[in-house]
Amino acid sequence: LVLASVVGQRDESARIMMWLLGSFEGKTWAHVLAATPGLALGLLVAMLMRRDLEALVLGEVVAESMGVALSRLRTAVMICVTVLVGTATASAGAIA
Repeated sequence: LVLASVVGQRDESARIMMWLLGSFEGKTWAHVLAATPGLALGLLVAMLMRRDLEALVLGEVVAESMGVALSRLRTAVMICVTVLVGTATASAGAIA
């Protein structure tokens, strides 16, 4: 009984460690399906912001003169990145 308990703890510790390090081991298509809405939403929003982001590459002053609302863009980018990173972390672990 004690041996089974120790072995079970090692297996659980190994699974936790693999999740913390990031791993796709044991993942199925159900996991991919669960991550799809978050990834699709994040990528769609990023694609919709691409023109404003391209203008921002030229500099804040230039982007603002082109009509980009910088504070709104920064907020949208932070939300988009948070959704994408959160989805990746929930799917594969801390280092995704």
